[in-house]
Amino acid sequence: MLSSSETMNVSTFYWVTTQLEHCHGMLKSEKKKLLFWSRRTHVALRAYLELIKTLMSMDMSTDKTIKESARVLQANLFYQVEHREALLWLLNSFDESKMSA
Repeated sequence: MLSSSETMNVSTFYWVTTQLEHCHGMLKSEKKKLLFWSRRTHVALRAYLELIKTLMSMDMSTDKTIKESARVLQANLFYQVEHREALLWLLNSFDESKMSA
């Protein structure tokens, strides 16, 4: 069995957040490919959601090592401003005409 530190880490969250920001930025600059970037943004957002759900599952685990790994990961992850404010940034920048594909 893989340990949680081998499968989940801050760099994974960072990579998904970076992809989400990139796709969101392309929505504004690539107006001819709006549908394409809207879908890519949606996929990146779903990936971020899956990471958060996995982290929540780890936190609710009965295995103390997994639970402790989740707490360490949360502390490291949400210490960084870009991860703490990612959801707020997305909500503030939501545009239904561009992001409802």
